[in-house]
Amino acid sequence: MTRTPQQQKGDDAEARAAVFLEGQGLRVVARNVRAGRGELDVVARDGDVVVFVEVRRRKTRVDGLESIGPRKQKVLARSAAWWLAHNEPAARARFDVVVVVGARVHHVVDAFRP
Repeated sequence: MTRTPQQQKGDDAEARAAVFLEGQGLRVVARNVRAGRGELDVVARDGDVVVFVEVRRRKTRVDGLESIGPRKQKVLARSAAWWLAHNEPAARARFDVVVVVGARVHHVVDAFRP
């Protein structure tokens, strides 16, 4: 299947985010996971915490953070609950956001709580 240029940019941002997260000491468990009706960009471990990371590629960090409104947070929470139920039902979880802006990677830990 051929990826569109936009999808290729998203793939690149997710790959850069995964490398960045591993450099910060997190262990990437999965990428681009279909979870119920949604998708999780990156699932990682930070010690005993499962971290669900939404990756955005934007012109500014603020644009990336603002693009994850209440509706998207609800979808992510539902997908994370599905993943946890099928993989680690007793695990603690958090939601991080990585925004890729040009050559820079911005990591927001515990970005929201559904």
